Amino acid sequence: MLHRLRTSIHVANGLVQVCATAVGLLLALGLDHWKTQRAHREAALQSRMAILAELKLNQVELQREIDRTRDGLRALKPLQARMLKREPVPTGALDHLGFSLATLRSAAWETSLATQSLSHMEPWRVARISEAYAMQKDLEQLHHSLLNQVPAMSRLLASRDPSREPTFLADLSTLVTYFEVDLGSAKDTLQSYEAALKACLDAGAAPPS
Repeated sequence: MLHRLRTSIHVANGLVQVCATAVGLLLALGLDHWKTQRAHREAALQSRMAILAELKLNQVELQREIDRTRDGLRALKPLQARMLKREPVPTGALDHLGFSLATLRSAAWETSLATQSLSHMEPWRVARISEAYAMQKDLEQLHHSLLNQVPAMSRLLASRDPSREPTFLADLSTLVTYFEVDLGSAKDTLQSYEAALKACLDAGAAPPS
């Protein structure tokens, strides 16, 4: 009888030790998982805040470009209308013509891609931010095309008698087209920035309805 009791106690102690070990292991694994998830959330938040700051800077730069492009069109379009009607061109009509292309940043976005911190953000949030940078890239490609028009702009500015300049009207029409396309693309990009900025700031875990 005493032997059975001792055996039962020994078995019970063994079971307690096994259970305690299992519980300890599960707690350790759970704590490690919690720490990992917390690190991922912190990395995602840091990336989101870096992207937020970057987009705000780009927003200011892009608005400056839009304002300058509108000024350029105000100078170009009346001149184009006069040329098409074969009306005399006012002296100094293009004295203030110019354009200012935005310096758009993407370092925070590229770093987030490289570190894979985007994989720990909500998909809807990443989609809005990704769209903004995709449109930004398209706009930058347009900038390269517009820069190729600098010689045409130089010819316009250097020409003192547009009526005797064979390429004047063609150069003028090309510049108007590029300015209009740039303005439209810049405005679309600015709108995509607004959605991306909202996605960066929104603390919710689901997209707005």
